[in-house]
Amino acid sequence: MTLLEKVHYMLSNTGISKSFWAETLAYVCHLVNRLPLSAIGSKTPLEVWSGKVAQDYDSLQYLDIRPTIMSRKIS
Repeated sequence: MTLLEKVHYMLSNTGISKSFWAETLAYVCHLVNRLPLSAIGSKTPLEVWSGKVAQDYDSLQYLDIRPTIMSRKIS
């Protein structure tokens, strides 16, 4: 499955607007680089690339895109 297919799947299943495709792509890349893959001996791409054991799983979270409400002071 390609990254764009994963983005499409994530956007369609979460109901997030397609305007957030770039943020979703960044999130998918983050996940792919930190999850073990059977093709590389159940190691993460980050482990293979850096040679260090991946231990930073605190950064894995739900995709959370909340609208930011900005208020203006009207004078």
